[in-house]
Amino acid sequence: MKRYFSERPVRTQMLMMIFAVLMLQLMISGLIFSGMVADFLRFQIGEKALNIAQTMTTIPLIQKSLAERKDESGRVQAMAEDIRHKTGAAYVVVADNFGIRLSHPIKENIGRKFQGDDTDRATTRGEAYVSEAVGTLGPSVRGIAPVYHEGRIVGFVAVGYLKERVRATILEHQKKPLLFVFMMLATGLGAAVLIANHQKKITLGLEPAEIADLYLERNAIIDTIRAGIIAVNNENEIRLINKNAIRVLSLEKDYIGHHISGIFPPEYSSEVIRSRENMEDTSMTVNGVELLTNVMAVIHMGRVHGAVITFRRKNEITLLAQELNRIKKYSDILRVQSHEYSNKLHTVAGLIQLEAYQEALELILSETRIYQEMISFVNANVPDPIVSALLIGKHSRARELKIDFAIAENSRMTDMPSHIDREKIVTILGNILDNAFDAVIDSPVKQVLLTMKDSGRGIVFQVEDSGGGLEPDITEDIFKKGVSTKGENRGVGLYLVQNALMELRGSIGIAKSRLGGVSFRVTIPKEMYHEENKNGNS
Repeated sequence: MKRYFSERPVRTQMLMMIFAVLMLQLMISGLIFSGMVADFLRFQIGEKALNIAQTMTTIPLIQKSLAERKDESGRVQAMAEDIRHKTGAAYVVVADNFGIRLSHPIKENIGRKFQGDDTDRATTRGEAYVSEAVGTLGPSVRGIAPVYHEGRIVGFVAVGYLKERVRATILEHQKKPLLFVFMMLATGLGAAVLIANHQKKITLGLEPAEIADLYLERNAIIDTIRAGIIAVNNENEIRLINKNAIRVLSLEKDYIGHHISGIFPPEYSSEVIRSRENMEDTSMTVNGVELLTNVMAVIHMGRVHGAVITFRRKNEITLLAQELNRIKKYSDILRVQSHEYSNKLHTVAGLIQLEAYQEALELILSETRIYQEMISFVNANVPDPIVSALLIGKHSRARELKIDFAIAENSRMTDMPSHIDREKIVTILGNILDNAFDAVIDSPVKQVLLTMKDSGRGIVFQVEDSGGGLEPDITEDIFKKGVSTKGENRGVGLYLVQNALMELRGSIGIAKSRLGGVSFRVTIPKEMYHEENKNGNS
């Protein structure tokens, strides 16, 4: 039986258990209730019989007839029968002190001795009481009361109800709650079904054994993932933390059940839980460790149940990302130059075929001069190879797009501190220049001007364009992810710029450009911020 029960689905187990408990409860309640009903009805019937008997003892006819010990006119018998019929009693007996009956439902018993030895208390002590005894009609519950005449006891009145009738009355009253009992049972079973279905819904339709297997598999999986994982509930209490999270954050104790603020900035998970918008690839410093972090809301059936935070050491992927970024940029530069030189070579070839040798020579010298001027300027004023490669690539891209891209003559970037991440500089400057190119591509005048300064305590980049400017309604939101003036699936560049500036503690301002479009001014402090880690963990 135990094995049969354990092999049933959890929904069936719950229904069986709740049904068994309900049945046991209803059986016990039914027995107690039935006993209470039986006792109450016996008491009520006894009291009713006694009240009738006591009322009859006050009738003068009965008092006088018992005093004279005779009922020659039969009036006592007639009165007793009338009362018996009206009250539903089995018998109404009027008898003298010696128990000789003056009335009885069976006329032949009139004048005979009252049966039962329970009348002494009435005839000798004058008590009125309820008694159970066996008479000529069978076992009965009867009320017996003494009859007084001129201050002395002259007899008694006994009013009785047969026990068989009493049991029938009790049974009839006990049956009345059966409908209520069945309704309770049906309600209980209905509630059991709802509870079982709700439990099934909560567990996503899984059986306990399946949940246990998934739990073990989940623990194995999250501990083999190289990323750190922290799961929190809506109150930012830690529900799960894997081994790699403990390793990366150098934790020394179990933080399950603790608030996440003890080991991780809580504002990120709080914002994701509140807004239901996931946070992706965000850089932050925790416990002195630079992390690349993602935060995802846990949503089920339209409700947010918490958030999952995943992170890895930034330096684990920085080298690969840098190498990939360099290759991509060199590839872009080569692609642009290849495309442009292909066009120029075709032009030169055409001029030679037309024997326009002078024009071909002038074209070659012109192209050489333009590139030499750009390369010479960059080599002299921007010695950093990564930034200079970016500028040369953007210059080639601008020529391909027929955009007049110029670097201000007084621009200089020779004093960039080594601790400033060049990849972030490339992200900031590259995306702002790309935005400027996009802004002027459809303008009659296509001009973009870059000014660079590294004097003083900060590095300044200013990019101006001759485009149409920004709409006032999106100026405040332009750095949010997905916000763009260039249509769908855009709006990432300035979001990346903002993230990179936050890590470098830089700032960006937007103003009207002297060229007629927009001016972006970026300022990055040269001084290394030694208190960053301390403040990040406070």
